[in-house]
Amino acid sequence: AQTMQKMCSDILGLDFVEVKPKIKKRNLQIDPTLKQVCIGVFGTAQSKFWNNPTGWQTVVDWLNNKGYTVKLLSKEGDDYMGNKLPKGVVQHPHGPLELVMDEMLKSKAFIGIGSGLSWLSWSLNVPTVLISGFSYDWAEMEDCVRIAAPKGKCEGCFNRVRLDPSDWNWCPDHKGTERQFECTKSITPEMVIEQINKSKFVKNFDEIYYVSALKNKNINNLLDGIVARLPEGDFENSINFETNISKDVFFSELTREAVFK
Repeated sequence: AQTMQKMCSDILGLDFVEVKPKIKKRNLQIDPTLKQVCIGVFGTAQSKFWNNPTGWQTVVDWLNNKGYTVKLLSKEGDDYMGNKLPKGVVQHPHGPLELVMDEMLKSKAFIGIGSGLSWLSWSLNVPTVLISGFSYDWAEMEDCVRIAAPKGKCEGCFNRVRLDPSDWNWCPDHKGTERQFECTKSITPEMVIEQINKSKFVKNFDEIYYVSALKNKNINNLLDGIVARLPEGDFENSINFETNISKDVFFSELTREAVFK
């Protein structure tokens, strides 16, 4: 079993390298001190959901307690197909997908399930946490923090059995039993929080705000010094027009890249 990208590489006789889609760069001012994490909780079948009844709420509470705004990007409302939204989130208003992309880019990370929003986050190079039990771990992107069903629990039905899109509660192995959706019911919020804490891009969650603020001060002092020494005293008009950016854009890009590498 393998992904479509791997399959194509094998057919062509090429070494497999995971490739992200090219998305036009957004003209966005990013505040590196913004403490925001985005989440996406809904999918196109119940088997895709994180079906642990306390999962999302516990993770949202944990993030809120660490000072983070949690932005909900899913457009479905509360009680959609019987699924309750976690409390303590900020609902992203309905609008074009480009605005959803902007919120992702502003955030320190995106936490989602096996749905399109997780793939979009990954393609934008936003640190992505994926919670999935209905698929095997090889079925999604490699470059993410993935939390799967514990060993010994049912998993991977989506990669073994053809999905019946007409059955919202599709669970081919255990539908109608106590084990229905066992894969994600058994993923605890503690498991998710543990993996987030281990991940390289959020292992210093508590220090990110301080680091960003310090970079802001030091880089601005550096650039102010450069500007003062230019003959015209103008940073923007004294550089090559092909790479002309403002000081604020330069700072936001540099800080974002540096903090998460």
